[in-house]
Amino acid sequence: HLSNLYIKYMNQNKFGEINPNTVSLIMKECVRRAILEIRRQRITFHAQSKIVDYKQEEDLVTSADFAAQEIFINIINENFPKAGIVAEEKFSRKCTDKNHNYYFTIDPLDGTRAYKRKQSHAITTMIAFIFEGVIEAVTIGDPNTLEIFHSRPGSNKVYRIYEFEDAQELVVETETP
Repeated sequence: HLSNLYIKYMNQNKFGEINPNTVSLIMKECVRRAILEIRRQRITFHAQSKIVDYKQEEDLVTSADFAAQEIFINIINENFPKAGIVAEEKFSRKCTDKNHNYYFTIDPLDGTRAYKRKQSHAITTMIAFIFEGVIEAVTIGDPNTLEIFHSRPGSNKVYRIYEFEDAQELVVETETP
């Protein structure tokens, strides 16, 4: 059974050979690789301060932020050369597709202060896919637990993927108070 979004994409040939399944796989692979890089640097990263206009206090950026962001950007460039990109660490590019507007937003390492303190929680890496102004897919990874939370284009389901292998659909338990 094909989702309406899949049919919409394929009928309009918006991405040529690329379809929502491909978008989904690539987003999960971006997050998986970013998680591995963030974990690789967790003892040896370098931190520096940065000023952002949306926070009152000084913020941090680490070498892990930059390395993870580079992973996202390289994979997107290889697979979606016309896609726009908005990334937290001062990188953006407009969509160059003449027929459609789509882009990825990237936060390569959310929770940099927690990361610097070597906390075991409150650290993620994430990417979202926006098509014609609508968030179509989101993938969030936890470098500490190796969990990935993912919703794919054309689906209203969210999955938790444990240690890059077993997936479980997350459902709201309406019976539980």
